[in-house]
Amino acid sequence: MFLMFFSVHSYADGVMDTTDAQRFQADFDDNYFEINRDFEKLRHILLHLVKTTGKMATYCEVMEHGKVDPDASQLVNEVLPDLLIHALQIANYYHVDLGEKYAERIQFIINRSKSVSTTSN
Repeated sequence: MFLMFFSVHSYADGVMDTTDAQRFQADFDDNYFEINRDFEKLRHILLHLVKTTGKMATYCEVMEHGKVDPDASQLVNEVLPDLLIHALQIANYYHVDLGEKYAERIQFIINRSKSVSTTSN
């Protein structure tokens, strides 16, 4: 699986696979993430994840009520990249290959979809 990274730092330029992205995120966290110890790190990642999903929930709530046409730029520019950052961090915390887990999950969904469609015929 490949991910595009644009220049935030010179070593993040170009295309990376998820293994490289996880290595990059681990290095980034070592240099810039304030809480890097054991459970405290996981808990802190979760706090950021909740804040991130809260931004998405706020956008969706505005859409639900139809009062205004909300600006999606925060979702595109902050929420989506933050979700990837948090996924990489959690994968690193548990020492799993996120690309492999993604592929396994997609295959599970495909298989489940096939079994649902064959039982409904």
